[in-house]
Parts: sequence; structure tokens; C-alpha cells
Amino acid sequence: MVSTFLPRLGVQLGGRTRLAYLLAPVYLRDAAADSAFPPSAYFESKPYIGERFIEENTAIAWLRENIADD
Repeated sequence: MVSTFLPRLGVQLGGRTRLAYLLAPVYLRDAAADSAFPPSAYFESKPYIGERFIEENTAIAWLRENIADD
């Protein structure tokens, strides 16, 4: 997914792709889950960006907010 699918999204969809991961709160408390998700700096040079959320409305707001950044 990271090496093939995500890099092609920007080309196919145009712009920078945003991925909002909606997780159960218990996963955000888990150290293994935390280490599996890259830090914000990882996304700086990528054609996509991802963020984790525990509330759907917060995730949707983040997706909408970032539409204006293109």
C-alpha cells in the first residue's frame, strides 16, 4: 500500500491525498500501534498525508480543513 498504491493516488486523483484513520481509543493507547503509524515529518515529502482520529466528526473536519491547503 505504502510503496505502490499511495504514491499513485496523487497522480490519479490530482493534488495531495489525505487519509483519516478512524481508530478505537484503545488503539491510540497501545505503544505498538503508536510506533506503527509514522510521525508527521514522514509525510512532508509524500504525495499523501495521514492522521489518526478517534472521533468521526473530528476526522471529517480535518479532511475538509485541508481541502483549502491545495
